[in-house]
Amino acid sequence: MTNSKINEAEIEITMRCNLNCEGCYKWDSRHIGRELSIDEWEKVIDNLKTCGIKLVNLIGGEPTVVPKIDELISYINSKPGIDYIFSTNGVIAEPILKKLLKAGLKNVIVSVDGIFKESEIREKKYEDRVYKSIVGLKLLRQLKKEGVKELSANFTVMRKNIDQILPTHEMLASEGFLFNLIPLQFLKYGLPEEYPIRLVEADRPKLTGVLKRLMEIKKKPGNKIVNSIVFLRNFADFAIKQNFKCRQLRLLGITRNGKITYCVGQDGEIGESQEFNALELTPEKLQDLFRKWSKDIIGNACPGCTFTCRDKTNDFDYLEKPGDEKYRNYWFYYKQKIK
Repeated sequence: MTNSKINEAEIEITMRCNLNCEGCYKWDSRHIGRELSIDEWEKVIDNLKTCGIKLVNLIGGEPTVVPKIDELISYINSKPGIDYIFSTNGVIAEPILKKLLKAGLKNVIVSVDGIFKESEIREKKYEDRVYKSIVGLKLLRQLKKEGVKELSANFTVMRKNIDQILPTHEMLASEGFLFNLIPLQFLKYGLPEEYPIRLVEADRPKLTGVLKRLMEIKKKPGNKIVNSIVFLRNFADFAIKQNFKCRQLRLLGITRNGKITYCVGQDGEIGESQEFNALELTPEKLQDLFRKWSKDIIGNACPGCTFTCRDKTNDFDYLEKPGDEKYRNYWFYYKQKIK
């Protein structure tokens, strides 16, 4: 049996992006197609709220390439009872950023996969990842000056940036930014020799040493690490194996055309048939989706991803003490902090 209720949704508002980072699955051809208008997204927000969704994560692609994205931010800000996280690669044109700030932008997560000098952009193989890390850090600093509330960085762990984890956390934490460690989602891409940024068993000793230090830091006040100790202790398995599956439906996924999927990008039978659409979502239809989930996913439709890795911390073997089940959910921190 799955949960009878969930309270968050991940909205892939667009699959367009102003970067093309190695390892990103957003360029898959299945993401090409119609995008909802801002007016339609506002209706989606209303429907989600009616269904008990309290938090949405606006992702892409890159959300800031969507015309009038500031109007959607203003709309959600005006709706009591539902809030948002805004995820960006940090590459935002200044006129768009000004509109977002005027709309009341908050709760921003920026991709920062290491600390680099601007001269290194030309020297690194994965140029867009290096570029977005440089620009992302600048954006966090700019948003802090503008008084934006809740600023965080996602650090995606790859083979070549393990040594960057600790210094990146130290810099971000020293400036008051939250730090979130995430595994690379690689399952769509093949063997390690064909995919050189993918973590393998040979990386485990170095990664384990870094994680041990992060766990020590996590126990100290003001550490700015979002991840739980439970998650950090098991992160090497998550990042190297990444073959864990959800036992319960954790969140609702919504694609750029309003189609509802299980979690993020996991269609299952309901996605392939486009049976559910957020423009027509009601509490009754959501309950119908819950009923379909268990037999659809148990049929091996889902191979596991970064989200199922996070959710693995909800399994009994990974609990440190009563109450740790709260860490099943990546957004737990935000759901406690966001008002």
